[in-house]
Amino acid sequence: MTAGCAALALMAVASCEEDRTGGTPVFEPAYEGAVYALPEGGEYNIVYRLENPVSGGTVSASPAGGCDWISDINTLVADTVFFTVAPNVYPYERQTTMTLVYNYSGADPIVFTVNVVQTEAKEGSTYPDAFTIEVPENDITATTARVITTCAYEDLTWFGNIASQVEVDQLLGGDKSDVEAGKSYINQYLQYLAEIYSMPLTTILPDLLFEGAIEDDFTFEGLSPETTFHPYAVGIDMEGTVLTSVYWGPEFTTKKPELVDVTFEVTVTPGVQNATISVHPSDPSVYYLATVMDNSFYEAGYTDQEIMMELIYQAQYAYNGDQDITIGGMLPSTEYIAVVFGIDIDQLVYITDMTKKTFTTNVSQQTDAAVTASMANYWSIEGLAGYNASYAFPTTNGALLGALDFEFNESATSLYWNVFQGDMTDYSADQLENFVLNYNPSLSYKGDPAEILFMDYGEFTAVVLPMDASGNYGTATAYLLSLTEESVSTDYTLFDEYYQALMNAQQSFAVPAKVSRPAAAEQKEVVTLSESSSLRIYR
Repeated sequence: MTAGCAALALMAVASCEEDRTGGTPVFEPAYEGAVYALPEGGEYNIVYRLENPVSGGTVSASPAGGCDWISDINTLVADTVFFTVAPNVYPYERQTTMTLVYNYSGADPIVFTVNVVQTEAKEGSTYPDAFTIEVPENDITATTARVITTCAYEDLTWFGNIASQVEVDQLLGGDKSDVEAGKSYINQYLQYLAEIYSMPLTTILPDLLFEGAIEDDFTFEGLSPETTFHPYAVGIDMEGTVLTSVYWGPEFTTKKPELVDVTFEVTVTPGVQNATISVHPSDPSVYYLATVMDNSFYEAGYTDQEIMMELIYQAQYAYNGDQDITIGGMLPSTEYIAVVFGIDIDQLVYITDMTKKTFTTNVSQQTDAAVTASMANYWSIEGLAGYNASYAFPTTNGALLGALDFEFNESATSLYWNVFQGDMTDYSADQLENFVLNYNPSLSYKGDPAEILFMDYGEFTAVVLPMDASGNYGTATAYLLSLTEESVSTDYTLFDEYYQALMNAQQSFAVPAKVSRPAAAEQKEVVTLSESSSLRIYR
């Protein structure tokens, strides 16, 4: 089964793959014009627009017959085709066409072509001596460093950043002189930005890139202590094409933080899906972080110091004095590690060693907690926009907005839930529990307003896993949601009520104490490593 909808206003419905309906597919280039490649070649891309995709549809791409200088075509990234252009060693321009095809069942493929033009080989086409990079020694601390980058060309758009030693080792093979590896690293970083911000590169780059011969004087913050970094600059155009090789500045190493003589007495009281960490610091004036993680950091070879900086990077709260801190989002009968350490809240760096306590959450007990789910009210976005222009939401995630109502019995106080495309009512309770827990479930509580979700016409299944006040699981249950054109609501004042209740609840919502997952991973209340990335957005 695949998830087939996305949530409105900070809610997310699980998605295994894109599966939309509601009109004839539209497949076309996102931008007019050719792709222009530099003589030295490299990785380039074609951005396309795909509307109303069909389940099982595929995108393919190929150059014109006889073209031997385009290779490594990659269509795995949504909305973008990547390919490699070989260096042009000839004293004349060469060009070909890339043909992009969208194949889907029930109709002929949709095809369009884009010209690829590579300029002739000539000296000076890669912006020699494009950048100078300085790192003043006096401006390096345990967590910050000042980097001054200057561009020499008025017609060049560019970007400056730093890479950690881990990135250089893992993503460039430790060889900064490898031009192609450097460009590949930049392309990975650009793709990473697009994924993190869920926006096309062409939307991100105007705010990211500098234009022309200017100086960028920037202080990087939140760096790991005693860590080597490598500043760099690179030319990039507004469509994400890398224009130059990567220019590397002088590497630098952040300083060692000054530790203080403070200890923490830590007691853990586990629940079924949460734990309360009781902390007593020897100095009540010292700020500290307290959270829960699993063992995956250590399995991946991270040190305590590296783990503390990861936690600080994503921290939302710091405490001082005696505290009882409840952390949620855990699984029953599972081993976790409670961690506590002091921090400097101004420099954002650890100032004590890490105190650790291993514990196991309690076994889930049998409960009669039950929750029913229904979607009796859903509206077309087009109709809502005609009623109120502020409801003109994008339809890329679905043509409908549906209100997902929950009804709790006396024992139930909360639930995990997901909405999947298709009919899952024949699945066993154990299978449903596995689905709801392993596809980024949403959490709702008794008394919360109905969720409003982007939906489409067709059959969907709401899978619910109810819980009682102690966190014990009830029986996972599937409820079929059948959305038809005949049953679309035109009671727009009712939508007003649903929408206002959701907005009011979000404005008054208080986030519970937690530290989120490492950079780029989905935020959860228990830190794990499995979805983290080697890349880091430092600016």
